[in-house]
Amino acid sequence: MNFLKSLKYDIDSVFPRDPAARSRIEIFLLYPHIKSLIFYRISNFLYRKKIILFSKIYFKYQ
Repeated sequence: MNFLKSLKYDIDSVFPRDPAARSRIEIFLLYPHIKSLIFYRISNFLYRKKIILFSKIYFKYQ
């Protein structure tokens, strides 16, 4: 699953669990767990490519 498909899946999974969620853009901009998932996936990608220093820096300053 690529990055954008997994992001869409994560955002769509919020709707059944949170009745206050009104739009995808609101979830993307305001929900902290979505931001954490994005930073984790980018960091994990960097780590798997053996760019460990940037991976650790990127994850730390999220």
